[in-house]
Amino acid sequence: MATNRLRASPLVRECMAEFIATFILIIFGCGSVAQAVLSRQSHGTFFSINFSWGVGVTMGCYWAGGISGAHMNPAVTLALAVTRRFQWRRVAFFWAAQLTGAFVGAACVYGVYYESATIGPGSQLWDACWVVSRARYCTLSSLRCIT
Repeated sequence: MATNRLRASPLVRECMAEFIATFILIIFGCGSVAQAVLSRQSHGTFFSINFSWGVGVTMGCYWAGGISGAHMNPAVTLALAVTRRFQWRRVAFFWAAQLTGAFVGAACVYGVYYESATIGPGSQLWDACWVVSRARYCTLSSLRCIT
């Protein structure tokens, strides 16, 4: 019975759509960056990264466009609220859904590439620096995406 009320709530549906759209965006975008960086560009290039981000935006828009408008970015939600094309009382809910979707998407990418991004006992200092730079790049990419 409570599930039916949640499904009937437009705000819950819109927030779930934003969560899933942002999740899709981060999976495609950060996943392609991780693949290219961790394979040292043998399985991904600058073009494939850009193409994947574009596919992520497109898929997110297809998923959430008809439900929530597919903001997929807290800055877009804020801009729409400032220009009075979005209600201020819904901003915090959309932000929470977008940030949670981005975090879960980044966690999934991290989980998929965890083995490739870890340093073992026989590793050298250069390997550790390489992993830190890859992690920093992936983190900054996801932060740029959600802000």
